Amino acid sequence: MANFSDEELTESMNKYANTYDDSKFWSIIRKYGKKIGGGLLTKALQLYYLLQKGDVPNKIKLMIMGALAYLVSPVDLIPDLIPLLGWTDDAAAVGLVVNQLSNYIDSDIVDMARKKIEEIFG
Repeated sequence: MANFSDEELTESMNKYANTYDDSKFWSIIRKYGKKIGGGLLTKALQLYYLLQKGDVPNKIKLMIMGALAYLVSPVDLIPDLIPLLGWTDDAAAVGLVVNQLSNYIDSDIVDMARKKIEEIFG
């Protein structure tokens, strides 16, 4: 995974945060959840549930919205329709933010994401 400076990450996430929409997120999750895969989907859901918490600083929320917007954006570095490679750039963006925010992701968020994964994958 590429190393981004805090400034580069913030700039990129702010760009995508302006386009984040809950309904787009859930539409993509419902439509492509199984193609996205459990690992990326788990991380995306952890970010989604973290975003819902009221005590998360705005800078953190912007990072989350940027990563989730990138996930659902039809414009990616690697188009999502390319088999095996299509979701790798999305995984990198989401994974980078999850790694940076891991101290905010508590056991409640992990449990909510796990339950949603079970619901999606059966």
